[in-house]
Parts: sequence; structure tokens; C-alpha cells
Amino acid sequence: MGPRPTRDLNDRLEEARADKGLFDGLRAAAKAKARGQLSPMVCIDAIEAAVTAKSFDAGLAAERKLFDKLMASDQREALIHAFFGERAVGKVPELEQGKPRDVNKIGVIGGGTMGSGISIALLNAGYSVTMVERDDEAIAAGKARVEKTLEGSVARGKMSGEQRDAMLADLFHGTTSMNALAQVDLVIEAVFESMDVKKDVFGQLDTICKPGCVLASNTSYLDINQIAAMTNRPQDVIGMHFF
Repeated sequence: MGPRPTRDLNDRLEEARADKGLFDGLRAAAKAKARGQLSPMVCIDAIEAAVTAKSFDAGLAAERKLFDKLMASDQREALIHAFFGERAVGKVPELEQGKPRDVNKIGVIGGGTMGSGISIALLNAGYSVTMVERDDEAIAAGKARVEKTLEGSVARGKMSGEQRDAMLADLFHGTTSMNALAQVDLVIEAVFESMDVKKDVFGQLDTICKPGCVLASNTSYLDINQIAAMTNRPQDVIGMHFF
């Protein structure tokens, strides 16, 4: 079979023209799936123009006009900015000279939805995790969240019951004592989103954690510099946000 130029596929065009509700249905589906986005809707407009135009070249001309419309949009500028921004993030000059620290034991402060989720991610990656909460009731609730999620992983076949049991017995520990973080390599704070609360936590960590321990905050928007100022080692304080 030789080449099949797109402009010669008239049989599919006739099918599309005969389906009166085709494009309305496609727009409704795209609108629900890509709410607020211009390009999916304009793509459908371009295909409809190609189907309904008097000639293939007329369809191409209509598509060009629609493309120019998108090129002039704010969304095009935003997407290009995000595209190059994502690539620029990994090109930090300091990364060329920096040496990674060894991380094996990790502390997580907070056993709520975020803290337990972080703990599970770390356990799945093979790290030893110590979860710290304010009292016995809170740490029991945090441990229960972790156990429930791991049980779900077993039910879905993501891990065996033996793997779950070994993980909970050997890698996961819960406590109400901040002093349990004295020998961890990294601490991730996931407490209430309050500057005063976080400052208090980092002031304690500064006196408890060993030299070289990385002190990380999971804050969504609070100033990391203010949090780091509560320690005598601001160079060891970072933001490490999880979703």
C-alpha cells in the first residue's frame, strides 16, 4: 500500500459530517475534563473547521487562524513559562559543587494526614522513620493512619503481609518524645501551619538533633528564613513540601 495523504481521506470526512452531534459531544467532554483551558476547545474547533470547510486548504487556513489566536493568549505565555521554569529548577549552580549527605534515619514531626502520608512515602522508600506527636492519643492515631494505609497496599497487592509486618516492626517507630530525634539524619516537620508553632519546634530541634542533621519544614507558604532563624544552623534548614 502506498502513501495515504490526509487530504485524500474523504471517507472519514463523510462519516464526521453525518454525525450532527459529534463536535458538541466532544466539546462537552473536553470542557468537563479540561476546565478553563483554551487549547483543547480550540483543537476541536480546528478539527470541525477541517471537516466542514469546502476544501482541505480552507481547513488549513482556518486552523492557522485558530493557532494565531492561541499564540496571542495569556495561557500560551504561562505554559511556556512553566515549561522552561521546570527545566531551569534543576540547573542550580550550587548543585555542581554540593555533596549529598547520608540519610538513613528520618524523623517526622506530626501524625496527621500530612505527617502520616510523609511517613508512608519514606517507609516505602526503605527509610527508618520515627514519628513524633504531642501526646499518646495523637501518636496512636498517627500510627493507625500509617497501618491502615499499608493494609490497603496489602489488599491491593502492592506488598505482602510479611513486608507490611516487617516494615512496621523494623522501620516504623512512634513516640511523644522529641529526644528520640537525637540521632536521625533528617527531620521533616509537618505540624500545624502556624509560624509560632513551627518556630517552637525548630528551636527544640536545634538543641536536640545532631550536627549535620537536615531540618526540613513542610510549610506551604511560611517564610523558611524566619523558621531557620530559630536555630544556630540556618544552613541546615530547608523547605521540603509534600502533596
